[in-house]
Amino acid sequence: MFYGTMIGSVLIFFNVVSNYGEKNLKAPSLLGGSYPIESNNLPQCFAKNQVKLTIDQSGLYLFGKLTGYSQIGDKKKEIVIPLDGMLNQDHFSLTGKFKGQQDCSELANKTLKIEAEKKDKTIFGSLSWDNSQSKLTFMATLEPKKTEAGINH
Repeated sequence: MFYGTMIGSVLIFFNVVSNYGEKNLKAPSLLGGSYPIESNNLPQCFAKNQVKLTIDQSGLYLFGKLTGYSQIGDKKKEIVIPLDGMLNQDHFSLTGKFKGQQDCSELANKTLKIEAEKKDKTIFGSLSWDNSQSKLTFMATLEPKKTEAGINH
C-alpha cells in the first residue's frame, strides 16, 4: 500500500511539472549570426558599408563583435570591438570596450553600447558611446550562412 501511494504521488508530481513546463517554459529566440549594419551615422573611422555585427548565443547570454575597417589612404585596417550581453525576449543589449590602439582616436578607450530588437531576420537598434545622449540608429539583416559548397541556408 505504501509503495503504491508513493509511486502514484511521483507520477502525479511528474505530470504536474511536465504540464507546467510545456505551458510556461519557452526557449529564447535564435539570434546568432552575422548582420551587416546599415547606418549613415557611424563614426568616421569606420569605412561605409563595411561594418558587421556578429553574434554568438548561449541561451540568454550573447557574445559577439562589431567588426569594421578604417581607411587610411590606400590601407584598410580591421577594427574589432568584442561584445557581450543578454537577451530579453526579442530585445537585447551588448556592451564592449574599444581598444585605443586600433587607429581610431575619436573612439579610443570608449565603451560601446548596443540596444536592439529583432524582428524576423532583421535587427533594429541604436549604438551609443560612453553613455552619451546621442544614439546612432541602425538596421541589420541576417546574412545567410554559406556551406562548404557555397549554398546559402
